[in-house]
Amino acid sequence: MKLNKLFLTLGLAGAISFSSCSDDFFDTKQTGVVTQEDVDKVLSDKPEQLAAFVRGIQAFMIKYNITNSNAHDDFGYLGILHCSDMMANDMVLVADGSGWFMYDQNLSNGLETYRRTRIQWYTLYSIIAKANSMIDLLDANSTDPTHQAYLAQAYAYRALAYYTLVPFYQYTYQPLTGANASKPAVPLRLSTKETSIETRATVKQVYEQMGKDVEAAIAHFEAAEGWDRDSKSFMNKNVAYGIAARYYLYTEQWQKAADAASKAFAGQTLMSGKEYLDGFSDLNNAEWMWGMDIDAINTTVYASFFSHLSNVSPGYAGIGAYRAISKSLYDQIDANDMRKQAYVASGENQYFNLKFGYVQNFENDLPYMRASEMLLIKAEAEARMGQNTQAATTLKPLLEKRYTTAPAITSMTADDVMLQRRIELWGEGFNLFDMKRTNTPMKRFYEGTNFQMANQFNSPIERSAFLLQLPLNEINENEALTLADQNPAPVELTPGIENP
Repeated sequence: MKLNKLFLTLGLAGAISFSSCSDDFFDTKQTGVVTQEDVDKVLSDKPEQLAAFVRGIQAFMIKYNITNSNAHDDFGYLGILHCSDMMANDMVLVADGSGWFMYDQNLSNGLETYRRTRIQWYTLYSIIAKANSMIDLLDANSTDPTHQAYLAQAYAYRALAYYTLVPFYQYTYQPLTGANASKPAVPLRLSTKETSIETRATVKQVYEQMGKDVEAAIAHFEAAEGWDRDSKSFMNKNVAYGIAARYYLYTEQWQKAADAASKAFAGQTLMSGKEYLDGFSDLNNAEWMWGMDIDAINTTVYASFFSHLSNVSPGYAGIGAYRAISKSLYDQIDANDMRKQAYVASGENQYFNLKFGYVQNFENDLPYMRASEMLLIKAEAEARMGQNTQAATTLKPLLEKRYTTAPAITSMTADDVMLQRRIELWGEGFNLFDMKRTNTPMKRFYEGTNFQMANQFNSPIERSAFLLQLPLNEINENEALTLADQNPAPVELTPGIENP
């Protein structure tokens, strides 16, 4: 299939070309054409150069302007996650400012010709293509720990990309009831060693592949004993378990979610309440398990996560498109909870977020995974299995770090854990995905709401307004798709009422 072949070629060439200028092997190749001989030489002579493949994926995680539209809401993975938060219950766009993300907050940005769907599609399928290239090229039976570690990361990235992609294009898979299992999701593009599905694979098919990928990632990390990552910009076994824990939680496999989260948390450290208020800008924070180191070379400046989210920056949020926590969530944060200090308590700017800070030239590092999330996953899974006492025990170390005086809680329900999850992970890209997997309705229209009037929607979550259409380019260029495979045009919600 022509589009898949193009992605595979770009994935291979991009991965190899993204290496450091000081890497001698890559300095000798200036033709732009990657041969199997080139690859074999890297694998045999300099296995450490395999990091170049992962750096190629890292580049797409923070890539600006993948749609060639010069849009400042097009800046990679965290741009996609920020879009999802803007489509959910807990983040408020106080004023439209320059207009970026305003239509996401308004749930009116899902048509096939719009930039939003192309950003999600191109970014995540580029990551998938690069991961597939690595899976094609690396020997799964190699005894070299470096080979195994980078192959593990390829599978983990592919799982993460599909995990992020599917909820934008189809309603949530609920294995315990079978809901939505047979509905069309997205094309399932895999390596040439595997069987791809170029039409829209079913939701169940894509999630089953994610499960295989997280298991493969863990297995290859297990086979990479002795390997250690150069920095937290690379994944390790804990991160792979963390991605697996997310997957198992989303697919209602509670015991597996708890077990994976426990293994992900092994050896991790929780930040203090004071550190929580330090601006979320440093990859060296002990609690960050995985993220991206941003510097003067790779910063995307105004088209960046912190430009849109930090009210104390000179970016879009700081100059008018302010981001705030919803009044509903703010009012549920205990007065003894230090996380409440991450938001303006009163006055004209009440509820404005101070959680995300500013580093000169927008060189804030980017958070992808934190240790606290693992405790929250484990506690939620335990609560959903009826282990409420154990859930409270699991979450106790986190609450002791966040409260000035930790509450004496001996039992926690799933709802109790979900509240802590919303508070702890606010702004980090989880709210919409959590609403979808728990079938939580949108509720922005209530007494005292701080959402703009045009965005005050109340609605069930399983409505077309929360989905995107496939990009029209994909329909036109993918020979396995026709217009009949397209999602219906989203039906816009009406503010100020209970939408059916």
